[in-house]
Amino acid sequence: MAKRNSFVSGVGSARYAWVHPDRPDTQFNADGEWKLQIILDPKTAERIKGAIMEVVMQEFKGEDISKLSIPVDTEEDTGNVIIKMKSKFPPKFIDSVGTPIVGNNIPHVFGGSTVQAYGSIKPYDINKNQRGISLQLSTVQIINLVEGGVPEGFEKVEGGYTAANDNPMSAHIVPELESGKAGDINDAISF
Repeated sequence: MAKRNSFVSGVGSARYAWVHPDRPDTQFNADGEWKLQIILDPKTAERIKGAIMEVVMQEFKGEDISKLSIPVDTEEDTGNVIIKMKSKFPPKFIDSVGTPIVGNNIPHVFGGSTVQAYGSIKPYDINKNQRGISLQLSTVQIINLVEGGVPEGFEKVEGGYTAANDNPMSAHIVPELESGKAGDINDAISF
């Protein structure tokens, strides 16, 4: 049985995924926050939008909804829905079949990963200008993982810069420049 005011986002594509326990977003909060946005197709988004509106109607009955802050946006060009959630605590993780992922097995989730999230819908009323709904992230289900690394489309290029310390180009250029034997920069670098 679902907890009152809980949500399941539906399956979508992760965007701005600051969810790894060791990697909170500290840009606006020195203590860190864990944040996730999920892009959903309009049909999938109906469920969570309905759950949010149910809480809005309970908590802000008869009020102008356009004056409330609600963490849902719609992309004009695609019609896709973006839901935004956060937490002061690192989320829990499960894999595609519901098995918990813990400790060093928690991967770094990047944008483009297929995920869904679970949490709670919390109304807030700080003052007349700061009122609305917050989606409090609790658990992330990883369905298809995109981790950091080399973006698709790049191929290996021989003879160029490498991150290894024994890069033959740097070994050739740096001693000539440091010794002053290079007449000018064009003498040190072969084009």
